[in-house]
Amino acid sequence: RPDPLGRSLDAARRSIAADPTSQRGYYALAEAQFFRRDLSAFRSASRKAVDMNPRDGTTLAYMGILSGYAGDWEWGTAHIRKALSLNPHHPGWYRFGLCLDHFRKGEFEDSGRVSLKRR
Repeated sequence: RPDPLGRSLDAARRSIAADPTSQRGYYALAEAQFFRRDLSAFRSASRKAVDMNPRDGTTLAYMGILSGYAGDWEWGTAHIRKALSLNPHHPGWYRFGLCLDHFRKGEFEDSGRVSLKRR
């Protein structure tokens, strides 16, 4: 179907309208805004999603990764580290943003170390 990002954005907005306390609604809104390249709206929605439940590691890690891609590496990596600390048995993809952050700074050994780390 046409305009998948527009439909995603509409669905996220409907979710929030139906339940303004829905963290998943703000998560979906942030994701849609990120891929639409509306970084200001992404930052607002991602922070709202994180603030609604700061102990949700999946949201912290994913919003952290996307924030890094959006150029806010400091905020992003801080939230990724928080997600890692909340769950010692986290999925490996949580570390992806940290690996990329080291790589972009030319810290290739650290990037490799983080990517190969086992919990």
